[in-house]
Amino acid sequence: LRQELEYKVKSLGIKVDFLGRVENVKALYEKAKVLCLCSFVEGLPTVLIESLYFEVCRISSSYYNGAKDLIKDNHDGLLVGCDDEIALAKKLELVLNDENFRKELVN
Repeated sequence: LRQELEYKVKSLGIKVDFLGRVENVKALYEKAKVLCLCSFVEGLPTVLIESLYFEVCRISSSYYNGAKDLIKDNHDGLLVGCDDEIALAKKLELVLNDENFRKELVN
């Protein structure tokens, strides 16, 4: 799967870092503006809790449980439908281009 994803990234001409296991997540969160979790199923996603702790804006797919328990849409993060990549792209664009709105979602 990783090779397929790396090929796809290369064919699209975009930059993606496949980090694998990370020991120092704090350093990554300190650089991050947004955490995007686009899963169809999760239990209680640790990354949404970590990003809240590190004050990183959160965008997540709104699967049945987990994210909906941790994010109030447009209040402390953003939720999108699991199969709505257009809405996901628009919300990512919004928070990356509007620093004030991004900060509102974190504070």
